[in-house]
Amino acid sequence: MQKIFTNILLGILLILVALFAYKILRNPEIVKTSLNEAQTDVEKAAQQVLNQPLLSEEELNAKIHDYILSHPEVLVESLEAMQRKKIEESNKQTADYLLQNKSNIESEGAPPIFGNKEGDITVVVFYDYNCSFCKQANLITNEILESDTGVKIILRPLPILGGTSMYATKIALAVHKISEEKFPLIHNEMMKMKPITEEGVKALLVANQIDFQLVENEINSFAIKELIAKNFDLAKNLGIKGAPSYVVNGIFIPGLLDKEKFTSIIGELRQIATQAKTSESVEINKNNLDAEAKNDKVDNKEEPSIPTQENSNKSN
Repeated sequence: MQKIFTNILLGILLILVALFAYKILRNPEIVKTSLNEAQTDVEKAAQQVLNQPLLSEEELNAKIHDYILSHPEVLVESLEAMQRKKIEESNKQTADYLLQNKSNIESEGAPPIFGNKEGDITVVVFYDYNCSFCKQANLITNEILESDTGVKIILRPLPILGGTSMYATKIALAVHKISEEKFPLIHNEMMKMKPITEEGVKALLVANQIDFQLVENEINSFAIKELIAKNFDLAKNLGIKGAPSYVVNGIFIPGLLDKEKFTSIIGELRQIATQAKTSESVEINKNNLDAEAKNDKVDNKEEPSIPTQENSNKSN
């Protein structure tokens, strides 16, 4: 009896196993790896963002407004970055303009020149006769001219401080046209005048035996008006925001330079020029040596020998 009962249980067990195996075969279970089962924190966060409803324009603006109020340093950083970008763009524009217009900046309109006209250092000065910093700059450039015979100063007055500045500029340029040799004296004396007045300028001209009537007739000439307009045009293209400003050997330098800094810049420019000439000389010498070597190689080629009678006999 017990044996029969055991056989029945065994049969039931076999049936259950068979049914289970059949179910597995009919519906195979897809096994996922632990990597696929587990979501990273980033995926979960992304899913949460995707599940959130889209903000309206008003809600988005409100959130941005609140964020800026809570983090004002972000706005400061943004403004600083924008300012840096503008400065970089402006510097590039100035550099490009200097590269393309160096000759015009130094010579167009025949502006007044002090110092050595063949000097290796050319300084273009933009200034206003009423500007106190420009008056200091004029003293410094005069000191440099006294100590350095290789410097040329080109004057481009830029009357930006009102009517008397324009009047002084026209007077100076008229004097330069009428009596170039007396121009340095009149220029330097007007740079000392505080304030500049028409009466003071007229007295200065009379004291130096300059016919005021000739000067007055010249101040409204087309040539002077054109030169002043050119100075303003150059200043605009260079991005000049105030006076004094300089262009030294094609390099734009805004603001007043003290004598020590000015002298240092001149020294650096001369050093750069010397290095460039040395490199150019080395390159020229190298090219010459290469050419000589090629010529020597050509000269040393053996000419085809003409067989002697003895050699001819031997060969026969």
